[in-house]
Amino acid sequence: MVLSVVIVNYNSTGYLLSCLASLYKQAAGVDFETIVVDNASTDNGADLIARQFPQVRLVGSKANLGFAGANNLGSGLSSGESILFLNPDTVILGTAVQTALDVLWRLHDAGAVGCTLLNSDSTIQTSSILRFPTILNQMLSADVLHRALPRLPLWGIAPLFAGGGTVQEVEAISGACMFVRRKAFEAAGMFDTRYFMYAEDVDLCYGIRMSGFKVYYAGDARIIHHGGKSTDHADTRQVPVAMMRESTYALLTKWKSRRYADAYKKTQLLTAALRCTALLLAYPLALAGGAARIRWSLAKWTTIFQWAAGNRGIRQALGRFCNDGA
Repeated sequence: MVLSVVIVNYNSTGYLLSCLASLYKQAAGVDFETIVVDNASTDNGADLIARQFPQVRLVGSKANLGFAGANNLGSGLSSGESILFLNPDTVILGTAVQTALDVLWRLHDAGAVGCTLLNSDSTIQTSSILRFPTILNQMLSADVLHRALPRLPLWGIAPLFAGGGTVQEVEAISGACMFVRRKAFEAAGMFDTRYFMYAEDVDLCYGIRMSGFKVYYAGDARIIHHGGKSTDHADTRQVPVAMMRESTYALLTKWKSRRYADAYKKTQLLTAALRCTALLLAYPLALAGGAARIRWSLAKWTTIFQWAAGNRGIRQALGRFCNDGA
């Protein structure tokens, strides 16, 4: 078996069916198997998946294992020489699977290969390529800056805008679509289950690189990634915002030091305070559409401030989020 496709599903059956349809259409010439790990979904989609795609191996988990745990479960049941970890809210375009596989096996030092992720409107997702977090790049990170200054080394996303056919080594790639050589995946220790959600893709890429392999971006492999569909139904969309910071804190503690991670948390507190102040000053001058965006941003940065300050309510919400599922 050349490739095992592992998809973790949580209440995303509609998107998953579209994903599977595109996979079997666009990767028809590839020798692959598909394993779907259902992370204790409540939308009763298992029967529908089994009827429409009987060739899929559907594995049900009684508990929500999180992204890392569920992907480890699926990969352990797979037999491919390489593994594609794929989000259910994706659509394969053209020869993306074969193109990425060709890169993975053509380059002897390739441990993982990522592709170009497109938004629903076909614009490029700057999160296709990721950098290992630092205090500086996390303080300044903003999508508007990424797009205004895409070739700034601080972001590491210049290959996204280098034109077709780009194959370039990068620090990390998105876990929404990650092709991994099994040998490299196992050498890196698989996904670290200390992350319930977020940062596990960067952590894995770092581990792969530390194991002597490299991570590449293949520009010609393109997929649509609708994004965020497993968290749309959360009690508050701001909880995943805090979860992302919590996971980044854990990542920095693991690969840097607790002191560095604590410094990251303090700078996030300062950054959040400054951004909330700026948003409050701008709000009276905003037009209707702009005012709505400011309110959303203010809610986001207020949540980050509360997380960095150790707010008890945020801590409890994160606990419920992990225990009850994303």
